[in-house]
Amino acid sequence: MDFTFSDASSPLFHRFQPGRRGLPAAVLLHGLGDRMENMEPLARELSGIGFGTLLVDLHGHGRTLERAGKGGLQPEVLDFRVQVRDLERLIRGSGLDELVLIGHSYGGAIAIALGAALGDLAIRSIHQLAPYVVRLDAFFREKVFGGVFARQPLRHRLRSYDGEREPLPESFLQEQYQRYFLQRAGTPEESLTPEERSWIEVQTGAALAATRGIRGLNLFQDSFVFPRAGLFHLMIGGADALVPPELLLEYRDHLRERGLPLETTTLDGADHFFPQTRAPEVLAAILEKARLSRS
Repeated sequence: MDFTFSDASSPLFHRFQPGRRGLPAAVLLHGLGDRMENMEPLARELSGIGFGTLLVDLHGHGRTLERAGKGGLQPEVLDFRVQVRDLERLIRGSGLDELVLIGHSYGGAIAIALGAALGDLAIRSIHQLAPYVVRLDAFFREKVFGGVFARQPLRHRLRSYDGEREPLPESFLQEQYQRYFLQRAGTPEESLTPEERSWIEVQTGAALAATRGIRGLNLFQDSFVFPRAGLFHLMIGGADALVPPELLLEYRDHLRERGLPLETTTLDGADHFFPQTRAPEVLAAILEKARLSRS
């Protein structure tokens, strides 16, 4: 039975489905600007073979944002560290003690920090799905400005931008986030109701605030202490412009130099959302690399 935790102590909206006895609970963390529903295909695959699943809407996302309401969301809760703190409180309060952590994109970075925070629990494995691994401004400058949006008209406005000395232009980010939420709404812009337009503005504002909270995050230079050297860690990347395989391989080597066991698998993902759109393949990679079986 799928149900929502009723504890009032957690500010995060979340849903839990119990699994089969003896199998861990999978904690699924969505990416920036996303929401828990888009991790449900993978959650259903995991649930189908007996895993418990915990889906979460992070601060500034989904029903957590809806519950906070426009104007009621404090900027500090969108900081990366606060996301980790409240997830740790949620998991400890739920009584779950054997976990698999699965994070997509921004959630992949959170999974690393959460694994360290929950080091006294039985964490079977951590899985990063298409994570960005460099400082956010550098990521956009090198990979997005230079690739995905290179042929778009807006590029001429960025010719004088230097990401090493200047913050990423928020006007650019706002334009891209707004376009993203319009696309996810699935409704032509001219057909949106005033309420729908207002909600897209709220989502865009929250995504911008969350971005401010992670601008300095750099997984190559993280200070997170893993709970034990034997923790299994899998990273899955897509072959799209947002997740260049060479960057993932560099990150793999970085972690191996620190003595951490890391497996890297590259799926031929057509877009950044392949963890949701190709859930059976992602599940197969997780089961194979984590040495779990369907029995």
